[in-house]
This record gives sequence, structure tokens and C-alpha cells, in this order.
Amino acid sequence: MNNIITISRQFSSGGREIGKRLADSLLYAYYDAEIIKKVAEESGFCESYIEKYSEANITRGYNYTFGQTFSTLSPSDQVQIAQAKVIRELSTKGDCVIVGRCADYILKDSNNFKVFIYSSDMEQRIKRCYDKVPADKNKTEKEMQKMIKSIDKTRSKNYNYYTGQDWEDMTNYNLCIDTSVVSIKQAVATILACCNNK
Repeated sequence: MNNIITISRQFSSGGREIGKRLADSLLYAYYDAEIIKKVAEESGFCESYIEKYSEANITRGYNYTFGQTFSTLSPSDQVQIAQAKVIRELSTKGDCVIVGRCADYILKDSNNFKVFIYSSDMEQRIKRCYDKVPADKNKTEKEMQKMIKSIDKTRSKNYNYYTGQDWEDMTNYNLCIDTSVVSIKQAVATILACCNNK
């Protein structure tokens, strides 16, 4: 069975960077934005459509499960089904790190080490946004904080809707790391140590 590490993360907590460094250290495949391209190839949806509906714009009023067909489903549900299919396929190809997209839940029956990355320091998260995206420097700190909270809220609603679980419930994960007190480098080392001791 393949070794799989799934990274769920708050926005601007460093989760994506941790996932990439982890994959590089382990020589595992790394899947994040690559999932969008794969979904586009297999589903016929354009990438902008997938990005729009993958972690936002949940349409309520549908009784959704990951096993449903496309008939009568909302756009967000259709994208989630296509993503789930791709995530399952990718997990069979070899050892990998998968970031976001409810992968921890979709692969709950696999050899999946589930990590949640968060940061309790909003100032640090805002600074990371400014550092990563120069265009964000046009926003005030208050606007940045509002954006960060909004993205987290959307991710939380999305996760709850498609899994029936609380996104920030630590019991959903094998390891939770606060990057306000643990550096990216230390976080990667911690995850590596835990995986080696499984």
C-alpha cells in the first residue's frame, strides 16, 4: 500500500510550502494545483471553472455524497465528485503528499497520515500573504485579515458540507501544527519524524 500524507491547512499558514518541502524530502509525488489540471483533463471542465467551484460557492439544497452521479448536481458538487475521483486515482500511483481538497476524508480508508497546519498569529499570516503575493501589498492589514478569515470560513464550510466533519476538529487528524510557534523547517522535520515512527 502506498504511503500518503494529506495536508489540510488554514490560509496563509504555510501548509502548501510544508507539503512541497515534505514531498521533496521524501521523494514523494506532490499534488496541489496539479489536481486541477488532472480534473480538467478527465472531466472536460475548464481549469477556471474547477478553481471557482473547488473550494467555494457551495450550492445548498442537494443531498450530496461522494458516490453520486452528475445528474441534477450543482456545479460545486460536480467538481467535488471529479476531484475525489482524481485524488483516489493519484493515491494509487505511488507515495504522495496531497494538499487540501478534503483529501484526508476522501482517502480515509487508505494508509493516509493526516496533518492539519494552522497559525494562531494573524499578524504572521498577514505578513506571509504580503511576502508571497506582492499585489497584496495594496491591501491594508484590516483588508488582509478580512480576506484570510473569509477564505478560512469558506474552507471550513466546504469541508463540513462534503465530509460531515468539523474542519478544525483536531481529532480528524494524526498531527496538528501551529506555525506561529513552529517554523516551516521544524514542521517538516516533525512530520518526517512522525511518519518514520508509524
